[in-house]
Amino acid sequence: MGSLLKAGCVVVALVSSVVFSKTPIQIEILTDDDYPPYSFVEQGQLKGIYIDLVEQAITLLPDDYEVKIVPMPWKRALRNIENGEDFAVLPPYNHSGSRTYINP
Repeated sequence: MGSLLKAGCVVVALVSSVVFSKTPIQIEILTDDDYPPYSFVEQGQLKGIYIDLVEQAITLLPDDYEVKIVPMPWKRALRNIENGEDFAVLPPYNHSGSRTYINP
């Protein structure tokens, strides 16, 4: 659970470092859509322990940010992050040898 809390803090820190503007800053975080009990879709609703923790962290952000958590198959999420198509993935497990494109 400690690494998950750290991940939530990283999300808050990354988003907080963006310059404020009048238009809400849109942030998308990709997450695994089939990893119960951590992140999963049930009856069209995104649920899970990771989702609950990140949503709590999001409430600490100023209103200048609009954060959306996007569920998708895990391999697709990793590919999008590796290709630079998306900003963040949840959970950002540390696989420094094999996933050098993910950096806390």
